[in-house]
Formats: sequence, C-alpha cells, structure tokens
Amino acid sequence: MHGPALPFWPEPILALSEAWEASPFGLFVCDEEGHLLAVNAAYERLSGYSREDLLAGMRHTELLDAAEAQRRNAELTLLHRAGAGMGQHRHDASWHYRRPDGERLAVRLGLAPVPGRQALAGAVIDLQAGPPRNYAQLWYVSHHDARTRLPNRAWALERLALRIQRARLSDDTFSVIVVEADNLERLRSSLGNTVLERVLQVMAARLRGALRAGESLACLDGTRFLVLTDASRPEVEGRVVQWLDMLAQPVVALDRPVRLGASAGLAPGDGATDADSLIRRADLALDAARAGESANWRWFERGMQAEAVGELELEQLLREALHQDQFHLVFQPQVNLASGEIALMESLLRWRHPVRGLISAAEFIPVAERCGLIVALGAWVMDQACKEAARLLRKLGRVPVVTVNVSPPQIQSGLLVPMIQRCLAAHGLPAHCLEVEVTEGVVLGDTEAAMATLGGLREMGVKVALDDFGTGYSSLAYLTRMPVDRLKVDRAFVQAMLQDDRSRAVVGAIIAMAHALGLRVTAEGVETQAQADALRALDCDEIQGYWFSRPLAVPALEAALVPL
Repeated sequence: MHGPALPFWPEPILALSEAWEASPFGLFVCDEEGHLLAVNAAYERLSGYSREDLLAGMRHTELLDAAEAQRRNAELTLLHRAGAGMGQHRHDASWHYRRPDGERLAVRLGLAPVPGRQALAGAVIDLQAGPPRNYAQLWYVSHHDARTRLPNRAWALERLALRIQRARLSDDTFSVIVVEADNLERLRSSLGNTVLERVLQVMAARLRGALRAGESLACLDGTRFLVLTDASRPEVEGRVVQWLDMLAQPVVALDRPVRLGASAGLAPGDGATDADSLIRRADLALDAARAGESANWRWFERGMQAEAVGELELEQLLREALHQDQFHLVFQPQVNLASGEIALMESLLRWRHPVRGLISAAEFIPVAERCGLIVALGAWVMDQACKEAARLLRKLGRVPVVTVNVSPPQIQSGLLVPMIQRCLAAHGLPAHCLEVEVTEGVVLGDTEAAMATLGGLREMGVKVALDDFGTGYSSLAYLTRMPVDRLKVDRAFVQAMLQDDRSRAVVGAIIAMAHALGLRVTAEGVETQAQADALRALDCDEIQGYWFSRPLAVPALEAALVPL
C-alpha cells in the first residue's frame, strides 16, 4: 500500500493491501476533516490527480463539483459529521467530481467512520464506467432496501455469518435485535403507503443515529430492523428500552403527527447457531413481546420454538378445517328479564377435529387472527348464523335476534358490510333479525373507519352491540357518537357485584347511563339466581349466562324456542 504509513490501520486490511491496490473502485481513507491519508490506484485514475498531489494535504471534498456542493450544503454537512465522535452517520449518495481538466464525472460516493479511529473510509464508483458500474449497481440493489436505503436481509445474513465465524474463533458472544413498529398494516390502510414509507424512513434514521462503533443495522423485509451488537446483555436491555422510547416519538407525515409504538425481540448469538436461526429466534421473541401484557421487548427462550411449531401445526389444521366442514355453531340464549323470553341468541364457533377432538376457541381464534384466517372464518360464521336463523324463522314464524361477534380485521378489511348484505340476501333473513357484536378496541383502533362501517350496518337495519363494556378506558369518550344499540356488561363486574359494592355501583351506573342514551343493556356471566335478581333490581334489560342456559346445539335451541 502506497502513501504514508497508517499506524491505526487494522491488521486484516494490511494483509489485503494487494486487493486494495487492485480494486477497480476508488478507495481512500481520510481524517475527520477530510484530508486524504491513503488512496488506491483506481482513486488516482478516477480523480485525475497524482497520488502525490492527493496525499499532499488535499481534502476528498475538494474533488466534488463546487456548484453542486453549494446546492447540497445540508447533505454535505451530514457527510462531514460522519467522523468519529460525531455519531455513526454513514453517507451513500450520487455526486459529481470535477477533474483537473474540467471534466464533470458522475460518481457514487460511500463514506463511513473507521470504528474506534479518528478517520473515515470511502469508496467511489464511476457511474459512467461500463462493467464495473453494472456490477456495483447490481450489488447495491441486491443488498439494500429501496425504501430505507439500509442494507437488507441478504447483507444482514452475510454480516451475521462473519460474526458467527468470529465467535467460533474467539469464543465470545453477541446479540441480534429485531425491531418493528406496531400496527403497520393499520397505518397503511388508514393513511396510505406514503405515510407508511415516511414512518419507516424516520425509524431507520433514528436507529442509525443510535448505533455505536462496530454495530450494524439492516432492514429485513421492508418493515423490520435488525441490529447486531457486541454489547453486554444488561447494556443491550437498557439500550433497547431507550430505542423503543425514541421510536415511539411522533413522526410528522403529511403535516400530521403519527405516533406508533414499537416492539423488539432479542436473541443471544454465539458460534454454534447459524444466521437464519438467529434471526428466526429474534422474530419469535418479537412475537412474544407483542403477545405479552407488560414489556414490549423479550429475549428468546427455548420454549418459544416449541410454541411456534405448535402454532404452525394449528394453522395448517385450521386451513384444512375450513374446507372439511369441521366447524359448527352453537347458540347461547339471552333472556329478557322482564318477560322471561329468549330475546337474543349469540352464535359461538366450535371446532371438532377428527383426531384432536374439541379444540377451544380461546386456543384457535388468536392463531386465526395472527395468520390472517379470521376474516374467512368470520365470514363462515356469519353465513351459518344467518342460515340457521332464517331456517328457524321459516319453521317457527318467529326467531330471537341472532348475534355474531365481529373481529377487528373484519372491520378493517372494509368488506364487512357487503359480506353481511350477501348473507342476508342469500338466506332471506330480515336485517332486523341480526346483531353484530364488536369490542371497544375495534372502535378505538381506527375510529373513523369503524364508525363508517358500523353506521353502514345500522342503515341496513342490522343492530350493533358493544361487547365487554366497562373494561376499556375510553368508552365514554366515544359512546355518545358511536352507532350502537346495546351494551354488554363484562362478566367480571357481574360476578363481583354481590361481594363488591363498587362493582355493583359500576353496573348500576352503566345501566343508567345506557338507558339515558336510549341503549339496551345485557349482563354477561350470570350464574346464580341472586345475580339475576340484583340485575333485575338495577333495571337491566337482558341477561346471558349458565344460570339460564349453556350454549345450545341447533336441535336443543329449536326445542327451547318452541314455546314461543
């Protein structure tokens, strides 16, 4: 390697001095003020200056076209900040060099700090060259994310493989961290791709600015970010908490602040695990963090792998069940306290697998939501509920209102209203015989879209009930303008009301408030005569629970309705 000796030059690079000199791309090292300290032959040819002139105190920025540098002053300032002690900024952009003969040359300039040194390493590619240009562009496109301009999964796998190899030789450890913003699909559907891209770009910039020397950042699959660090486990945990707080700060997009939370999965790395497995472990930890109720980050644990395998098996069984008629409905009556009649019947999904037997809805519904099957499953439930209600109406001449639970993804899909219209028309069920039940979270997640969907249902004549009322924190703020007909009081209040005066007061307040707003009230989880009497004294409209009836199969339900 020609030029002045560099005492800080890493030994591995010194061993590759012949490759440095033979590289077809211009390579250089400069100090934090931009003074060139070493260049290779390709840089000498590309710049048009001799090596002696370049190393005689010339700054690499002096080669940039002066007029362009003036126009892009802000970008040039960030380029200068890439030095040690000024953050971990990396620069990668197209510029123009001005050669000694006046020729203006289009180049790609990359610049990054040398870890732990007061120096920067740079690479310059002549964009007007032939084969080298094509190779460089192909490598860049194949190793970088177009939206954030960060290295991509392919690059991350290569970098991880090198770090694993180093760990095998030195017997040290490192950590892989995968970070992703929460509710990105909701953001995309409500505000569009432009806002989504802006949020991801800001997240990338914030994480890049938080890196330390020797750490790496990549963008996986467009929305998830990977950080590779050698920091100790306690230090990693503290920094992850800081990152998530930083990412939760609002992002201004389309002149409006957008605030998203973020979650992180952490996986310890060593020389015994391959790169793909490490990323998969961090992803599993990320999923566990989102499913948890406390911290929004988790370390990978061995049990997560078994859970993931079990969930994948259950997902495959769910897909088969949809096509093999393994599902059926049962109906739980809701009784009018004043008359004793069955006023409504809630449709509940049951799954009987030919080998596993009856599988709990609490087990398979969350899996259906995570794997995207909940919309198809919800459509099946709606169709079957309308079909059975219409059959009972034709046979008995009268039928209680059939209620169907609707999930957040069904409302977010924008397809709920036309799907219900098709079900009602296909089975000849009047709209007033159907009620949909939604949870408070459906409304709070995307208020305007939810309001529009629920309003569309009511315009059709379909009733709307708000389920699990009293467990949320913003119900009252939305209740006055929500298009609902009925509130269902959560079973936790009902079951505690006889022993806890506060719970009884809450139930009474909910009933009085709902009646003042013209809404009916149904109490869930009624299991004793005493609870039913207490609710009657509070003027509750309907009750639902084991005291009156467990969920019934269709023949048993029909028998219960005959006295009507």
